[in-house]
Amino acid sequence: MFRYLPLFLAFAATPALADTLFLHNGDKFSGDIENATNPEALEFSAAFGQNLNVPWETIAGLYDSSGQPVPFPVKKAQAEQPPVQSAPLTAQSTDQGTPATTMQAQTAAPENAEIAQTVEAATPEEPKVWSGRVNLGASLQSGNTESEALNADAELKAKWNKKHRSTFKAEVNIEEDDGDTTEDNRMISGEHDYFFIEDWFLNAGLSLEQDDIDQVDLRSVAGIGLGHQVFEQDDLNLQYVLGPSYLREDFENGDTENSIAGRWAFDYDQKIFDDILQLFHDHELLVPADDTDDFLFDSKTGIRVPLKAGLVGTAEVDFEWDNKPEPGTQEDDTEYSVKIGYEW
Repeated sequence: MFRYLPLFLAFAATPALADTLFLHNGDKFSGDIENATNPEALEFSAAFGQNLNVPWETIAGLYDSSGQPVPFPVKKAQAEQPPVQSAPLTAQSTDQGTPATTMQAQTAAPENAEIAQTVEAATPEEPKVWSGRVNLGASLQSGNTESEALNADAELKAKWNKKHRSTFKAEVNIEEDDGDTTEDNRMISGEHDYFFIEDWFLNAGLSLEQDDIDQVDLRSVAGIGLGHQVFEQDDLNLQYVLGPSYLREDFENGDTENSIAGRWAFDYDQKIFDDILQLFHDHELLVPADDTDDFLFDSKTGIRVPLKAGLVGTAEVDFEWDNKPEPGTQEDDTEYSVKIGYEW
C-alpha cells in the first residue's frame, strides 16, 4: 500500500483556485461566490461545505479566483454613490516608509470603538459542520458449512470556529464458523483536535476496546499528542499524531497490565479516477515504555465506491498485531469485510 502513497499524493497535490473573502475581524474564507448582487448580504459557499450569508458591512475585501477585486453592490439609499470595491492586493509604502497594502489603507479602522463593536457583532460566526458515515456488512451461509458474520462501524465528525474538531467512532465485529466464534470484538472512541495554527493541532483522545478472542476484557487508551494536518481537501486527506498515552489492559483471566506508551496514529484517504473510487488507510501503533517488545499495531485499509444518494460500498482489510499476546492466542489477526453504508 505504502509504495503507492507518493503517487497518490502527487496526483492531488495542486489545489483548485477559489474565491477569497476577508472580514473586518481578520477572518479569511476560501470558497465560491454564489451571489454578489444582493445589496444586503453576500452569498458565499465556503470551502468547508457551508453556505454563508455575510452582511456587506462586515466584509473588508472580496476577490475572485484570479485575485481581482469584486465590487460591492450599492443599497437603494446610496444609489447615487459609486459602488464600493475591494482594493487590489498590491503593496505600497506609507508616508513613514512602512509597507502596507492598498486594501488595508482603504479598509481603515472604524472611526470609534462603538462602530467597531457594531461591526464585530454583525460578523457571522463559522457554523458547526457535521459529517459522518455508517457501514453495515452481514453474511449467512448454511449447508455443509454453517457461518454467519456481522460487521458494523460508524463515524461522526464535527468542526467549528476553524480551531475545533471532534471525532467519535464505534465498531462491532462478530463472526461464527460451524458454531465456533472466530471474531468477537467491539470498540468505541472519541477524540478532540485543537488547531493552534493553521495545519498543526493538539490532540486528546480516549478509546475503549473489548476482544473475546484475544481474551481482552477491556483495553483502555487515553492520551494526548501533537498532530499535523498535511492535507485537508475534498479529494485528499492526510494527517498524523504523535504523543504519550496511558495504556491499561484487563484480561479475562484476571491479569491487569498498565503502562505509559508512545502512540503514533496515521490517517489517509484519497479519491481517484474522477472520484469514482476512494482509497483509505489508517493505522495506530502503541509502544509501552516499560516493555517496547509488547507493542500493539492496528490498521484498516480498503476502497470505498460511491453508489447513489449518499450510499457507499466499502471493501476493507483489518489487520491487528499483538507482539506479546496472551497464552493460547495468536499474534496476528486479519479480517476481510464488504459493507454498504451511508455518508453525509
